[in-house]
Amino acid sequence: MRKPETDEEFRARFIRELDELSAEPRCEICDNWPDDCICPACPRCGSRGDSDCYQEGGLGICGELYGKLTLEQQIAQAERHVSELYRDWEEACLALDWMKSTRVDKKG
Repeated sequence: MRKPETDEEFRARFIRELDELSAEPRCEICDNWPDDCICPACPRCGSRGDSDCYQEGGLGICGELYGKLTLEQQIAQAERHVSELYRDWEEACLALDWMKSTRVDKKG
């Protein structure tokens, strides 16, 4: 059975959920808010944090920064991925706990 959430864990989860509900989108590349974006301006189109600049060019996609993520951007993307995996794990644990709590004991 999963241990209860601490106050710190609750606050962190609450802030994550508020972030998800925010109307202002986060940067597609570094996952920061626009005012805190760490992405450089694209030398070709001037855009910051635009995924089109980081994709292989062609068919209207800029592509100028293809394969040029900074270490900070790579760390931010890895943190976002880990956060998503952790959220999926939490949901799976809750589902498992619910299944265990609703099962009928078939012994005797």
